[in-house]
Amino acid sequence: MERKKVAGIALCSGKNEKMFLCLFEYFGIDDRWFLTNVLELNDDSDNKEDLLTIINEHSLKNIVVDFPLTLPACQNCTLKCPGHQQCIDPNILFIRKEINTLLTTDKEKRSNHPKQYENDRVNDNLVDVHRNYLNKKSSDYLLSKPFKRRITKGVTPYWNRSIDFYIWLNYYDPMLNLFNLVYDSFSNSSLMKQFRYLYWKKFYPHDLFIFESNIHLILIEMLRNKIISQIDLKKINSANINDANLAREHVIDSISSNTNIFIYETDKELLIKNPKAFQSFILGIAGRYITSNRIAKLPEWTNNHLCNFIIPQLN
Repeated sequence: MERKKVAGIALCSGKNEKMFLCLFEYFGIDDRWFLTNVLELNDDSDNKEDLLTIINEHSLKNIVVDFPLTLPACQNCTLKCPGHQQCIDPNILFIRKEINTLLTTDKEKRSNHPKQYENDRVNDNLVDVHRNYLNKKSSDYLLSKPFKRRITKGVTPYWNRSIDFYIWLNYYDPMLNLFNLVYDSFSNSSLMKQFRYLYWKKFYPHDLFIFESNIHLILIEMLRNKIISQIDLKKINSANINDANLAREHVIDSISSNTNIFIYETDKELLIKNPKAFQSFILGIAGRYITSNRIAKLPEWTNNHLCNFIIPQLN
């Protein structure tokens, strides 16, 4: 019986940071996934052979990365540009219409029921350590002030992709509250690195599928399904090395026990001590759900058939 294989590679890194590939394999006899390899990659800009050799040696068919696989709308547009605020791209027009609907609904609520609106706003701004920030979408009423400011600025087609708006609708507030981050396709990605890997794709096997994901979204979905704890998520990027390492260890142990994944102790030590290896591990975890088709079905307007963005559905 053919083994299922998937790999995660965190590519959004600094110039001198190491890169790692985490290889997962499913063994039907044991009905279990194994983290079989954690391989350090050569990030030499002139050398594509390292990753290509690994792909061929391990017969990889699915790889999940954390950088944009497609360009923003402006990069592929051949029309005479009327200016980004008058962009006529159908998806951009759709997104702007949806944004206007959200803002109009919010304005009507404030005008028609000002007291209730203000009470809701006060309650929404209260600090409550027991509040579950994952029990509603960012687009659900009441719109948070940060999310409202974000969509008021709108989508810029030279910087954002359609997928950005989908993620804002569903994950803007959780990302901000848990990680103090907001999602933009190119906020944490080197365009030169993106162009390099898009070029390298020409040399990869034709049956290799490369998927895009985001580490923080994967962690949020794991938190929603009570696989990991909120305390550990907040400490993963702590400036205190001991706190960060301990949080990564807790997350790895929780994932291993809740998702039936076997991890060798030597690999676990590497994942704990090296954040980039840990991030590749998380991407690989998302990839294992590709084979069971347990990934979110994104709306057509996101153009996901081009970027292959995956968000695991763990429940």
